[in-house]
Amino acid sequence: MDLTSLRYLDVAHLADYRSGVVPQDLSRLTQLQHFDATGNGLVGVLPEYWSSLNHLTFLSFSRNKIEGSIPSTFSALTTLCTLKLKGNRMDGTIPSVFSTELSSLDLQGNRFVGSMPPFLGSLPGLTALELAGNNFRGAIPKTFAKLISVSWLSLSTNQLTSGLDVVSKMTWLIYVDFSFNNFSERFPDLSTLPSLSGLSIRGNDMKGTFPSVLLKLTNLVTLDLGQNGFSGSIPEDISKLSSLNMLYLDSNNFDEEIRSVLFTLPYISYLDLGHNRLNGRVPSSLSSTSLGSLSLQENNLSGSLPDFSKWNTSLLYLGLGSNNLTGSIPGSISTLSSLMNLSLRKNQLSGTIPTALVTLNSLAVLDLASNSISGPLPSAFGALSNLIGLSVYDNQLTGKLPSSICDLTRLIIMYIRNNYFYGEFPSCLYEHCLHRIDISNNSFYGPINSNFHGMIPNDGALLNIAGNYFYGDPMLYADGCQFCPSGSIEPDALDIVELGMDRRGRCGERPFQALPGANKRGVASLRFNCFTLSAQLECTANETQRSNDTCLAFCSMSRELGPCDGHGACVPQQAGAAGAGFTCECDDGYVTANGSLGSTCARPSPPPSAALSTGAVVGIAVGSTAAFALLLALIVALLWPRQRRKWSDLDVCHEFSMGEILRATRHWSSDSVLGKGGFATVYKGVSEKGELWAVKRNELMSNDFEKEVRAMASLRHENVVRLLGFCLHQNVESGQQEQILVYEFVGNGDLKHQIHQSKEHNAHKQAKIADFGLLKQLSQAGEEDDRTRIAGTPGYVDPDYNRSHVVTEKSDVYSFGVVLLELLTGQKTHVKGTDRHICEWAAKKVQAYDFGLLKDTALDAPEDAVVEFADIALDCVKVPGSRRPLMKDVARRLQALLTKYCDDDD
Repeated sequence: MDLTSLRYLDVAHLADYRSGVVPQDLSRLTQLQHFDATGNGLVGVLPEYWSSLNHLTFLSFSRNKIEGSIPSTFSALTTLCTLKLKGNRMDGTIPSVFSTELSSLDLQGNRFVGSMPPFLGSLPGLTALELAGNNFRGAIPKTFAKLISVSWLSLSTNQLTSGLDVVSKMTWLIYVDFSFNNFSERFPDLSTLPSLSGLSIRGNDMKGTFPSVLLKLTNLVTLDLGQNGFSGSIPEDISKLSSLNMLYLDSNNFDEEIRSVLFTLPYISYLDLGHNRLNGRVPSSLSSTSLGSLSLQENNLSGSLPDFSKWNTSLLYLGLGSNNLTGSIPGSISTLSSLMNLSLRKNQLSGTIPTALVTLNSLAVLDLASNSISGPLPSAFGALSNLIGLSVYDNQLTGKLPSSICDLTRLIIMYIRNNYFYGEFPSCLYEHCLHRIDISNNSFYGPINSNFHGMIPNDGALLNIAGNYFYGDPMLYADGCQFCPSGSIEPDALDIVELGMDRRGRCGERPFQALPGANKRGVASLRFNCFTLSAQLECTANETQRSNDTCLAFCSMSRELGPCDGHGACVPQQAGAAGAGFTCECDDGYVTANGSLGSTCARPSPPPSAALSTGAVVGIAVGSTAAFALLLALIVALLWPRQRRKWSDLDVCHEFSMGEILRATRHWSSDSVLGKGGFATVYKGVSEKGELWAVKRNELMSNDFEKEVRAMASLRHENVVRLLGFCLHQNVESGQQEQILVYEFVGNGDLKHQIHQSKEHNAHKQAKIADFGLLKQLSQAGEEDDRTRIAGTPGYVDPDYNRSHVVTEKSDVYSFGVVLLELLTGQKTHVKGTDRHICEWAAKKVQAYDFGLLKDTALDAPEDAVVEFADIALDCVKVPGSRRPLMKDVARRLQALLTKYCDDDD
């Protein structure tokens, strides 16, 4: 076949071309105008035959492994408009070989050196210039001032020192990134850049007060001044930046009080003021429904925590650690129902942990370490079923660990050292793949071989049980770890983002990646317990175990704290003997199964008696209230028909009776619960005909219930969960109206479950969209104004929408890109352990070529595939939306990626 007249050739991500050099036959395509070889694993150097391809307008070799320098024969490409060499291994200096027609140049992520080429300023048609991630030094060339058409400028992660003022001449700039260089000069006047929406100068050495010139950039969406030396106060006029979505001022020297105007910014989503010198109090009220992440850590804030019921937010992350806060944790913390990460560490908080805190069932990280909090853990602590990291060390907590703690099946890190806990440590926690545990310096007791069965610290794990009263022979569990490390072991900060738990949940098969700073062999500190003498062989100091007298004294301590649960006397056996321990002599009326410390003194089961049964007591109570209930029911019956008349015309779906609902859900059985949100609980129901339902029971009455029913009933699409009907019922006991929706049941969990919790990795091609709590604004068909009022999920909303209130196809592309990043990384939209949105976090990882942490550990994919997938996802989330691809192009690229790296039977 004669291809010499071919003009367009796209072999990006080609399935069967995984390596090799750039083919010589390419030079024969003399009429070629567009050539894209992105992501093919090409090696070697670029050829020199480009003079025969002088019709090219687009050329891309991005995401390959090409080495060497840019060929001098590129000068023959006089019509070239776009050149992309991003993400290779090219080096040397940049030659003056580019056409004056060039509009887009992407050389980022290579190894180019020297000064930034001044001749680039002689390319008047440039609109995008990306030179990040190289080794350029010195100043930004003054000739860049001629680049008046550039809208996208990325110079981050080099070693540049000056020349920022040049940028003020680039009047069409939309995004500029100077981060991680060595700039220290005065901040330039950028008021000449009216279209600028993104600016980052993070990680430099800028000083002085907040640059007032920035307050003129009213279209800014993202502003990152973090990790510099700015000082003084944050200006009140920052309210002029009303389009801000992300504001990072962390790691500077800002002082004075927190400006309340920051929380009036209408679209602010991420606000990081941590690691400064801010003083005053935590804001008493906060009205910012868009705010998802707030970091005020490591400042000088004082006073008590606010009444969180006055905070109108949907916060996912709240960081107030390392301040001077006093008082107790208020019960109003429960109003922050979406919270996933809460840090109050290193303050002066006192009081007890409120029961209200355990209602935050989305919480993954709870850090209350280094305060003066007292009392026991709440009995319902196990309700925090999504908890991954728990840190309450260095407090004054007391009592036994509640039995519900066994319900924390996802717990990975547990730091509770330096408290006053006592009792047997629950062995159930070792079935949950705990990786780092520090319970040292408490009063836990019991036989080591039963409490810690199978716990072998390795692969960076930590087992610190020093300073308790465990006994027995621990030698069986010391293999492969540093057994008695010298000195104390300080617990790490809770940085859950560094954890990569195997989603199969098998503790024996590489469940975790090693944590930073952890010993590779693992560490097990067993000092200062009551172990037998054989344990001394691993340790060098005589003080490694408690003395016999100390252990015997513990056995004789007060009955309330002693090993026999306060219902018997603790009698020590012969100290120093193998298996030495304690025996409980129980009080009259109490029994124990055997003489080990693991047994407790409990009352034997009472024989049957003639006393009233529980059923009889309940029957009497019900009978005594029947007359009042009947009277109330009659009143409701008189009033109820008037309430229902407005529904008489609602014939778009079926109205179910309360009897049908109760039978389907087995009277609201807890076993039928599918999920619980802030305002409703969803149950699985089975109709009398055997149909499966998803029954949404609203917990609060809504004035928009009719609107929601009509809107959902009017939607007819094969990929939208169908509304089957509704139920309205007056609850006689509460006097409230029950508002219930009945949907068709769809199995296999939701998107969040599939990405973040599912242990299977299947592609569900018949996925359906459902709404169990997010739909608030849909109205009747045809009411377009109401339909445009979107209640978007934080983390997925297009930043462009926050400014324009206009939803476009590119808005969907952005949301899709966020989901792609979640699939790739295993992270949620707000990356755990950080204050970063997943888009920014992933972009930084790619920019630094840190692909190891970018990939979910559950993924078995080569690095090249990870890089290409990340490239697609990050293209989808570019700002502004005009830089994003069309959805059909995204689908094409994903299909090419699938064909390239997956077998037909995968």
